[in-house]
Amino acid sequence: MKKVIASILLFVCGAAASLLAVHISGPRYWEVGRVSDVAEHLLSNGKSTQALALLEYAGRRQTAQPNKDLLLGRACRIARDHVELSEALRLCADAAQGPKRMAQVENLMILAEIDREIGRPDDEMKTYQRIIDEYWDYRQSVAAARYLARMELETIFAQQPDKTRRDEIERLVEQAGGLEDDEALLRSVAATSVIWKLNESEDPAPVIEKYLGKIRTENCREAFILRLGVIAQTHPRGRSLEETLVRLGLPARDGEGDIIEFVTNYNESPPTRMQCAEAVATSGDIQSILRGFERIGASADGFRTQVADRMRNRGGRESVIKLLQGIVDKNRPEAHYADANMTYARVLGVLWNKEEAAKRMEYVIDHWPRYGSICVNAALEGSAIYASIGRPDDAKRILEKAYELAAADEKSVLESRAADLGVTLSDN
Repeated sequence: MKKVIASILLFVCGAAASLLAVHISGPRYWEVGRVSDVAEHLLSNGKSTQALALLEYAGRRQTAQPNKDLLLGRACRIARDHVELSEALRLCADAAQGPKRMAQVENLMILAEIDREIGRPDDEMKTYQRIIDEYWDYRQSVAAARYLARMELETIFAQQPDKTRRDEIERLVEQAGGLEDDEALLRSVAATSVIWKLNESEDPAPVIEKYLGKIRTENCREAFILRLGVIAQTHPRGRSLEETLVRLGLPARDGEGDIIEFVTNYNESPPTRMQCAEAVATSGDIQSILRGFERIGASADGFRTQVADRMRNRGGRESVIKLLQGIVDKNRPEAHYADANMTYARVLGVLWNKEEAAKRMEYVIDHWPRYGSICVNAALEGSAIYASIGRPDDAKRILEKAYELAAADEKSVLESRAADLGVTLSDN
């Protein structure tokens, strides 16, 4: 009797399994509407990974390309919003290959968004250009042109745009739209327009009022006014801008601390970071400069190093020592701390103690070995100082430390210096 019951159960289970297999493999099971409903249900329950897997598997089973595009496109969006962006790139690229042009352009727009999020601007720009060229009759091409124009403007403002690019900038501004929703770019356009007026000895007031009217938030307004004060300090005709700000009832934020705040918190161009460093370095008020850097804190240490180097080039060695004393003993990994110590050592060697200067160069090699080129320069300068004070063994040691870290082309430079000292270098 037990054998009969067992046989019946096996038959029933086998039949059920066969029916389930037929059901799963049948076309109705993978119907687009049904798969989409199940995927949305999974999403609503926080199961994005399962929803993604279902949509991708079902999409690749589709024989009709439009259905495949639809499911893979939805999988692409889920991957972008919930999973890894590398998965989204793969799925969106697949979903953009079908014959349905609307699906193509929609997924290409997502591809461009993902490229932006993962820091691939060149790929993002290429995708936008493809949309403009191939899908000019779709509304997405208008958005792509706007995004592309903004990216091109950002590239221009990362440099120092001169008058020769004026027509290009004006054309891109028109293509980019109102810019009110992109505050940083709006400020750069406004600042450049003010500088053009100053270059042509024209009144910048109308431009300032025009762009103040476009600014929507108080934070952006304050940042723009701060930037105008920095322009007043860095531009040859800055005095006339200061007078204009007073005439418009706006504060002229043109002190050393204002420049430090602008570079640290915004770092927008124009004016360039180097122009700002030069303006601070030439102000002559070291106490005001120190207060400005101390108020901002460690986030301004990179700019502090740059200002110190400009001071050194202009002969203000005592001010360099005062400016860098607060940061040269910070063993933080950023390269500007190594640069700060290099500048400090160069001034030490001229002002007071050559041996301490050489030791400071060696300190750079010991604490920032990841920056091989900086270490090579430290070794070259440090070995020269050691040799000048009759310390050839120390000169060889510092060269050998850098030799272990140097690139192939830099090793030959170190070998040449060692030959001048009559020693041979080798990797330890």
